[in-house]
Amino acid sequence: GDSRNMANVMYVFLLLVCLLLTEGRISVPELKGIEPLPLEIPLGGLPLSLIRNKRQQFSNVSHIGVTTRLHHDNHNVAVVHWSGFPSRNIFILTKRVSGGLYGPTSESFLWRSTDYGATFVNETAKFPSDAVAHWYYISKDNVQIIFKDLVNNRFYVTTDEGENYSVYNLGFSPSIVRFSYSAGSDAHYVLSQDTDAEKLFVSTDLGHSWFHIGSEVGTASWTYLKEDQTVDDLDDPSAIYFTTRNHSTGQYRVMKARFPYQINNTDDVMEFDTNLGDVLHFEASYEYLFAVKDVLQGSPLFVSYKRRPFVQARFPLGLEERHYSVVDASEGQVFIAVYHNSNYTNLYLSEEEGLYYSLTLEDVITNGEANWNVGSEVFDVHVVEGIKGTYIANIDTEGGAYGATVISFDKGAEWVPVTAPTLDFSGQPLNCFPPDCSLHLHIDSSSVYGFSTILSKKSAVGLIMAQGNIGKFLRVGASQTRLYFSHNGGFSWQELFRYSYTFQFLDAGSIVAAVRKYTPTSVVEFSCDEGVTWNTYNMFGATSNASQILVVGMLTEIGEKAVHATAFGLEQYPFKEWLLVDLDFSVLNIPQCNASNYTTWVPTDERLGQRCLLGERVVYEKRISGQCCINGPQYERPINTTLCECAIEDFECDFNFERIDIDSPCVPVRDYDPYAVPTQCHEGTFYNVSSGYRRIAGDKCIISQEENDYFLPQQRRCPIAAPEALYIVQDTTHFGANKSVLFELFQLAGGKLLTLYMWEWGDNTSNLVMTSYNVSRSQKHVFAIPGVYTIVVTATNDGGFASVSKTVTVLDYISKVTINGPQVGVVYTKISYAAQIVSLFQTNYTGDIVYSWNFNDGSETVAGSAVSHTFSSPNNYMITCTASNSVGSKTTSIYVLIEDIIHDAQLVVDPPVATANQLVGFSVTMKESDYYGTILYSFIYGDGSVTNPGTLDTASHNYTVPGYYMATVSLENLAGVITVSNAVYIQDVILRVIIKSLAPNIPLLAIVNGGLVFTAVVTSSAGTNYYYPVTYHWDFGDGNIAIADNPSVSFSYTKAGTWNITLTASNNVSSATFTGQVHASKAVSHVNINGPSIVSVGTNVTFYIYVLNVDEVLPSSTMYTWSITHHASGAVPVTTTGTNLARYSTVFSTTGTYEVVVLGQYTTGSFTASFTIIVRSVIGRIDVDYYPVVEINKQEMLSVHLFDTQGSSYGESVNLMIAAKNQSDVLHFESAPPKISYHLLYQITDDYTVLITASNEVSTMNKSISFKVVSTNASVILLFNTTRLKFANADYKSSLWTDQFVTIVDQQITTDLHLPAWQLVGTVDSSIADDEYFRIQLDVLPRMMQEVEYKKATDIGNRLIELVLSEDYHFMSPEHVTLTVTDAMLQKAIVIVEPIYHTKEKSNSKLAVELGVGGGIALLVAITLCIVGIAYYRRKFRHLEVQYSRLRQSDPVHFKVGDEDDNSCGEPSTSSPSPDVGMTSVDVDNNTIACDEL
Repeated sequence: GDSRNMANVMYVFLLLVCLLLTEGRISVPELKGIEPLPLEIPLGGLPLSLIRNKRQQFSNVSHIGVTTRLHHDNHNVAVVHWSGFPSRNIFILTKRVSGGLYGPTSESFLWRSTDYGATFVNETAKFPSDAVAHWYYISKDNVQIIFKDLVNNRFYVTTDEGENYSVYNLGFSPSIVRFSYSAGSDAHYVLSQDTDAEKLFVSTDLGHSWFHIGSEVGTASWTYLKEDQTVDDLDDPSAIYFTTRNHSTGQYRVMKARFPYQINNTDDVMEFDTNLGDVLHFEASYEYLFAVKDVLQGSPLFVSYKRRPFVQARFPLGLEERHYSVVDASEGQVFIAVYHNSNYTNLYLSEEEGLYYSLTLEDVITNGEANWNVGSEVFDVHVVEGIKGTYIANIDTEGGAYGATVISFDKGAEWVPVTAPTLDFSGQPLNCFPPDCSLHLHIDSSSVYGFSTILSKKSAVGLIMAQGNIGKFLRVGASQTRLYFSHNGGFSWQELFRYSYTFQFLDAGSIVAAVRKYTPTSVVEFSCDEGVTWNTYNMFGATSNASQILVVGMLTEIGEKAVHATAFGLEQYPFKEWLLVDLDFSVLNIPQCNASNYTTWVPTDERLGQRCLLGERVVYEKRISGQCCINGPQYERPINTTLCECAIEDFECDFNFERIDIDSPCVPVRDYDPYAVPTQCHEGTFYNVSSGYRRIAGDKCIISQEENDYFLPQQRRCPIAAPEALYIVQDTTHFGANKSVLFELFQLAGGKLLTLYMWEWGDNTSNLVMTSYNVSRSQKHVFAIPGVYTIVVTATNDGGFASVSKTVTVLDYISKVTINGPQVGVVYTKISYAAQIVSLFQTNYTGDIVYSWNFNDGSETVAGSAVSHTFSSPNNYMITCTASNSVGSKTTSIYVLIEDIIHDAQLVVDPPVATANQLVGFSVTMKESDYYGTILYSFIYGDGSVTNPGTLDTASHNYTVPGYYMATVSLENLAGVITVSNAVYIQDVILRVIIKSLAPNIPLLAIVNGGLVFTAVVTSSAGTNYYYPVTYHWDFGDGNIAIADNPSVSFSYTKAGTWNITLTASNNVSSATFTGQVHASKAVSHVNINGPSIVSVGTNVTFYIYVLNVDEVLPSSTMYTWSITHHASGAVPVTTTGTNLARYSTVFSTTGTYEVVVLGQYTTGSFTASFTIIVRSVIGRIDVDYYPVVEINKQEMLSVHLFDTQGSSYGESVNLMIAAKNQSDVLHFESAPPKISYHLLYQITDDYTVLITASNEVSTMNKSISFKVVSTNASVILLFNTTRLKFANADYKSSLWTDQFVTIVDQQITTDLHLPAWQLVGTVDSSIADDEYFRIQLDVLPRMMQEVEYKKATDIGNRLIELVLSEDYHFMSPEHVTLTVTDAMLQKAIVIVEPIYHTKEKSNSKLAVELGVGGGIALLVAITLCIVGIAYYRRKFRHLEVQYSRLRQSDPVHFKVGDEDDNSCGEPSTSSPSPDVGMTSVDVDNNTIACDEL
């Protein structure tokens, strides 16, 4: 709303959590820049020492307050509204708000009082249950109120001050709501803007219905007319101004809407000023509209005065203008604040139209640019209400953080410090005088520190209340803050109280009330005699439900006619509810004022040397100070105004003038020359030279002649200036010879009236001389001949001369156009044409020639002097070419014949099929056309013959050889050559026909119901294959016939018998017949398979099918399926299918037993037969492992290995015969093992030969071996390694025994022990023959288990023998295991190993090495033999070393028996441990085995 509405609606943002409740007092936390408020006021009231003036007491009244609680209401924001006289209604909207005063509202209550606030009723229930009222708006008559609900997008509207409400659901979010307050407008008109959707709506019935008048809206505003303005003066009182976004720039255009607000009617919604263009911001204020354009365009402010077009505003000083804010535009000129940069904001005052601004005050206190950017700027300027032209402002001063206060009584023409009071609040002198000391007041920017801003009201003329301090600068400390009062419009002030207060004027200023803020209090201070005396009264009576209040604000009604005020805030303890006190001063029974209580007051009376203000002497009626009475609600203040003669105070500095200081005259601003002649100063006219002053807009003073000479501008005659800025234009850009052309001279500057002008044409014609610009500026001229001419105009006067020239080209005319190009063409072929012109004067001054070609075939016109074109259809076309220049054109035409391409041509052959030497005719057909022209025909017959090109479209030819021929004819015209072809078939004559597989006199055997296939074979006369197509007619003799184009036909006889079959083959030129016989009999049903029962691998085996019953015949069309299955593998059977498989051959590549099955299928039945065949491998090789030297009476074991021809072990059925000298055995194996062992025993020494024969069903293989039986006298076996065998170790592949515990039961071991595979590694002496064998024998005791292996020296690489036990064995409780290695000389090496037993009861380990057979006896015999044969065996003794890896221990234990070269059981070697290191003793699990024990 406008200022008078906003002044009477108070918004309170109360942070309840900031209040610390302590024992009846409130400790107020320190606000920004404010000291903590001292708690000096006891609960009982003020100490008398604070009373400065004598208090006027009303002894019969104990208190003047009526207290009301808003029970159970602890909302943090309250919005309060007084309806105003004569209404007694007060509305309070409380709400829960988060994120600041204007943040989202989550809950709200509505309270209403109808008795000036004595009582309040919660009327929230008058709204819907889900209502959340965010804000409310009051119409200009204070009767209509709209409550806005942003949660539900609703209006709650009352037209009877809250008695009843209407609920209106909206189709948009009403972010902004504005009533129209303009004079003459309807109070029911409401404007609403949805800022999220950027849409603008207007309602003429208080929000019940809406008109959408704009989209993508930036800002919007009603027009505003003051009470003394009419529609004719300014505008439609219901007009709306708003901005809409321009999509191309992202900025806005200013729009205007007027009643009846129809958006589709361009007369009702239109762009206000189309010349303004894009703007960034827009505002409306009284008769002014303001628009800010992009700052890149220079001074961005544009102003519209009384709705005229926008004009750019002008500011002095040349500073950057970043932001603008209008301070006041209500008095016929614009008072505006301009933000230049972060440290510089100035106040400027305009003339009446708001276009030219003069600096009035520099460096006004303001907030940061971020606030200006979003429209929340605050600057310290207060417009004093009720007194025209009085402003109070805070300006930035050196050394003062919060500035200093100045006041102007003449609308900003002069600013002076505010006069300080003479006495302080306690009556002590202040001694504060300018320039070092003055009064400084808190204005808008101090609100962030909790200070109330300056209070002045139109109803209380001359009264001003404010908070501040005296000194050199304004301060924000709470202890330094005082309350000040002026009864004469700011001319003089008195200091009232200390600390921060809230205050109001009541009853048109007859009562001034003040209450302490932000500190618990129970009293109100008031004066009823314009501050001469002050009274203190309790706000709470004895029956009040409160004793103190923490006041956050005080409010009175609109117009200030009542003697009621409302103080609102919170009680100290224990409640956190809103508390309101109705301060009813009527209970004091203050008398009504009469005429004797009033006097007249002129604001200028107290200002020395100044009697008038703005050209007027305004006389106000005012109460006499010191008299206590009330004005009453009917009081209207008389005002008497008379005009004054003008004085210096009625003038301000003109545009581009300024005052250096307050008392100095107006002087030009820097770089401005006030005497400079204006650019548009014309001869014979006058221009004004400013005196530096202009009368203040709205000033009504009467100017005397003396003042007129001093203050008003002086007129000076414009000088005669030399002509400048001449230029010539012509009425036509291009023209030809002999044509009249108008030339105009333009002069932008300099003298014109007395100037002599001379025109020179440059074509040998006379020059033209005239006086005066208006007479000579327009001239016509004719150039007779084409060419280039220079026109010169010279202007001369007393100030000087100037000339201008212009070069023109006079063009020649086109008189003729010719076309060069072919006049015959072909479709789809590009044709080129060129145009040539001839000019009228035969000159080259034709200018640019434009050629336009029209080919009249529907195509677009083509430009250019040379063009190409392709016609898409044949015709006789007229080609037109027009040649044009700037002064004329000519057109010419030619005709061109476009021939067609030959379409749909065909070559017709008659007859298409003929015999050799038969005449064949040819003719050509095609689609008819009138544009083929002459056609030449050339025939090519396909057999090498051709005819020369000619115009005949027919021909004939005789083919001598049968065959297929492709005849071709070429057709040629101007459009090109096309070729068409057709086939000619010269068919051979059928000489004879036969039926394949059917002899003329021998019947063909067939099966009843068995399918037969008959195939005809044709022989032609010329012996070629060109007898096709052939029709075959079959007569099968049983009443059935068949006709086919295929030489083969299928047929079945249904009855047995002999049938005559007849075949006739015919083509287009001949036919032949054949006759034969078919004998049909019954088909077979039972057959057998013949073939071998046993074969070797790789043999090609043939199986035969034979019929069991001789009277049955296999049909020739029988389908055979052979299936072969391997019994053992179970693999998928191999199948073969075909009709010629009565005999079937295959090769078996794998041994085994196979099942052969054949399935025969024919038309009338099927049969099955099976056959079993065995496939054996051929024995390819016999290998025998044996020892070539055998002891007499000692069993010799032969190991026989059988191999097939592929070198693989033979494992099938085999008969093995072993024949020796006195022994012969035949062994049979169904599945031969990999190794067959056989034992021989001989009791006679001799050389023996053994014949080994291996045979099976398909092969036999023999092997003969020889060995020697010898006798020996040795009674013991050698115990040590032979010289021929050296075994370095007995390296087991894994631990000898399994890693497990063995339980002993009754001293018997019951657990299996596992002997893993292992190997014995030794070296072979070089003297050993390659074919010598070594024998390895494994014996396990006590249960005899023996394993024997033979190794041949030739199997050993690098003379290294590896003797491997290839299998793992399990034995029950073995006593020991003996390994015996024997060479060909019967020398043996024996290793005996005892097992180590692990038990739970005993964990001892034993290790024993036995050398020889028979334990200790063998050891003694061996020692004896060593002594007897030491010389013989000395060099043969070598080492025997056994390495044993002990279970659960990683370190090996080594034992060594040395020869005579060793220190047997000697001292340990000093070298690192190795298999050759000797040890005297070894401790294994604490059991020591010493050398003597070994």
